[in-house]
Amino acid sequence: MKSFRLVVLLLLGSFSTWAIPNNQQDMENSYQTELLSGKVKIIVSFEQKEYQIGDKIPLLLTIQNDSEDALYYNWKGYGYIGSDITVLSTSAKEKVKKTALAKAFDARRRGFNSHSFDDIPPHQKYTRTIDLMSFFAITDPGDYIVSLTSFLSYYDYIKAKPSRQPLKFTIDEMKLKIIEKKVENTEKNKSPHPVKGDIRDSASDRKDVSPHNSN
Repeated sequence: MKSFRLVVLLLLGSFSTWAIPNNQQDMENSYQTELLSGKVKIIVSFEQKEYQIGDKIPLLLTIQNDSEDALYYNWKGYGYIGSDITVLSTSAKEKVKKTALAKAFDARRRGFNSHSFDDIPPHQKYTRTIDLMSFFAITDPGDYIVSLTSFLSYYDYIKAKPSRQPLKFTIDEMKLKIIEKKVENTEKNKSPHPVKGDIRDSASDRKDVSPHNSN
């Protein structure tokens, strides 16, 4: 009987180590938060540990809707004050400047001039990839912190009485490392010492093929 209790305690201990707290790193390069008592999970992840300067930096957003409500996601955040993505340089201790494309999105968001809604039916998964390089001028190597604040809305928010407010979520402290661009050494296959006869240094060895000196 004691051995059985010991096995149960060990199993419970292993399950507790697998539990993922809200807004914490789920796995390497992946971060998660939850809404509606865990019925909606939002996971944001990077494909790599680090990226070179000039590379695309895809930020993968996954929303798992296990609720009974149809939701929609406006990934550009139009009309919602506070919806934003920020990138902070830890070395410079300042936010990275946004590109012209990001500024155009911000202007539309403030004016609510455009819609970009994606439906997320009940018990369905939604994914979208956002290239950070399209929105931020990341030009220096170093460590960065990415933060995402956005909203999920109920599909019937207008018809519902009383109306249901959008669900706000924030995932911050996402670590991003940028390294220098690696330059391939094109000279590595060349011999450091030229073979005798390969290079002609004397004037008598050079053949002038210019049209003015052809005979």
